[in-house]
Amino acid sequence: MPPLSASIATVIALGADTLQISESAFFMIHNPWSMAMGEADDMRKQADVLDKIKETILSIYEKNSNLDRERITALMDEETWLTGSEAVEYGFADELTEGVKVAAMATTDIINQFKNKPKELIMAKEENQEQEHTSILDKIKNLLNGEDKNTELNERYAELTEEVKALKESNDDFQATLKEQETTLEEAYNALKAEKEANAVAVADKQKEVEAKEEVIASKDEEITTLNAKIEELNAKLSEETGEDLNDQGKAGENEPKAKRSFADSIREVKNKK
Repeated sequence: MPPLSASIATVIALGADTLQISESAFFMIHNPWSMAMGEADDMRKQADVLDKIKETILSIYEKNSNLDRERITALMDEETWLTGSEAVEYGFADELTEGVKVAAMATTDIINQFKNKPKELIMAKEENQEQEHTSILDKIKNLLNGEDKNTELNERYAELTEEVKALKESNDDFQATLKEQETTLEEAYNALKAEKEANAVAVADKQKEVEAKEEVIASKDEEITTLNAKIEELNAKLSEETGEDLNDQGKAGENEPKAKRSFADSIREVKNKK
């Protein structure tokens, strides 16, 4: 691993099968940053995106270290610069290698935005700037003493132009990648939100359908109860005796044995006569 692995570079480094870190290297973790523009809703939405990114990074750190989630969260909140030994101790790195001299990073403007930069890195940056300043002075002296000053000056100008162009392209690529990640996370969030709302509507519709069917069943139960009552009433009437005394021939007589016949028998007799 290089002398400095900071921010998202630490997540990339953890993808290695075996991670080696120098004694003089730094492994810096912090909460995700972002830049946003717009009204209050835009700011709140951007904050939600940052929270989601932090959760993702937290899960990666937790899976690739021996620290619990609460401890990692505290380290990220504080912008923690771990030494090589600490990175191995916490399980972020697998092996500790011999120390190498720390060189200042090209992107010093970005490094300067961090609040807890270790003094070793600051001193390395100042030393590197001093060396660069001396180197430029030497080149100017050589340029002034040279025979073809314009040619060397033009070459140096071309080199500086290319360096500036490369830095600009690097920054543009970084911003484009960040924007793409934000867009992807926002789309995923909106898709989940829409799915949740759709499921809620579907559940409500099913609930209404069940309630409607329950009302139909209740209505049918009332109809069945009414029909059962009518059937019982009819059965009772069919079983009632007419009260008419009959002999064994089915005719009324004065001195012959008499019997009672039911309402049902009377109906059958009328049907048979027809």
